[in-house]
Amino acid sequence: MKNLLVLGNGFDLTCNLRSKYEQYFHSKFSDDLTLDLDRLKKEFEEFFVLFCERSGENRGERYSLYSEAKDYFNDYKKPKKINIWDLIIYYGKEGIPDKWNDVESRILDFLVYEPYNSESKRRIPNFIQIKESKYTIDKIRDEENKYSSYFYSQLIIFVASLFNLPDPSTSKSTLLSELKKFENNFREYLLHSLDDPHDMYCYKENAEHLLENIKKQANPEFPVRLSVLSFNYTRPFTSNVLNVKHLQWQNIHGRLEENNIILGIDQNKVNVKDVAYRFTKTYRQLLQNDSWFNQTQTILPNKEDIHKIIFYGHSLSEADYSYFQSIFDYYDIYLSRVELIFFYNDYRPNIQQEQVLDVSRLIKKYGQTMVNKDHGDNLLHKLIIEKRLSVRKLLVSPML
Repeated sequence: MKNLLVLGNGFDLTCNLRSKYEQYFHSKFSDDLTLDLDRLKKEFEEFFVLFCERSGENRGERYSLYSEAKDYFNDYKKPKKINIWDLIIYYGKEGIPDKWNDVESRILDFLVYEPYNSESKRRIPNFIQIKESKYTIDKIRDEENKYSSYFYSQLIIFVASLFNLPDPSTSKSTLLSELKKFENNFREYLLHSLDDPHDMYCYKENAEHLLENIKKQANPEFPVRLSVLSFNYTRPFTSNVLNVKHLQWQNIHGRLEENNIILGIDQNKVNVKDVAYRFTKTYRQLLQNDSWFNQTQTILPNKEDIHKIIFYGHSLSEADYSYFQSIFDYYDIYLSRVELIFFYNDYRPNIQQEQVLDVSRLIKKYGQTMVNKDHGDNLLHKLIIEKRLSVRKLLVSPML
């Protein structure tokens, strides 16, 4: 008998690995650079008004004015290792994303244009408006006198040009190439975080300690083997150690050591005919099928072997709903006796309520995909009354 353990970035964070997007951001963006980016935004508005007034419909005049502006802004230092996606994410919304699923949401929002049906969508840059060739002053601000998505889209083009980055309006292929650079920059950051032997030792010790806590609190009656499905890019143990521990470990989005990590969007959010489909995790995994299909062990353990599916440290974001749907389908959570356990750390107020809402949303969303709609509507209630669904606080002693 085994338990399947699904891990997210919260696992690495609990092990004191600095893997938050915010931590990665501050390693690349100095205070001076963020001040420059904010100042550029303010000064670009003044230039853009002049640009619209002088250019009219004369395209040649527009380019001339853009060239003048580049000379005017030439005192800005060109930062190293700043990527076009860094700009899109930075200018995407107010504030730096806290979680990686927020980063993936900004990638989706940029690539897949939707009419502005909500307040939050009005100020998000997108690919359609980056390609917009008609520049008008009235588009700079929205009804609430805040910068519009159109303004941010044009700002990104200009700053990219200023920093000698590829033009994001050229094609989505260019953006995909830039996303791979973005992934590699994060990979180098994480590898550097584990360069120090002491840091690596602490990470491994913390990971072992945390796994033991999860195992014991999920199965206090008797020891059960674990099979790990990790959404992280890290693996704290070597293959030999995993064999000794009888522990299966799969990194579904690639591993640092194998130089194949991927960020992406959920396939359910994109039409397969759209060029943006090439940014989905599903599509990009298929491109890496050699590393997947040459493995001797399957990604998911045999359904007959799994007694419980445990989740820890995952945001349960919509970007990964396709994976959860596949897992729930494979283990037939409606008809089987498989138990679902969602562990959380009590590190801030209201975390329990937030986790319960996230779990409820996930199960309800999965229920909508079931062929039998009555079963789908009833799934959450069924799991609760059969005592096959629980949201639990994980008790963990201090880490190294």
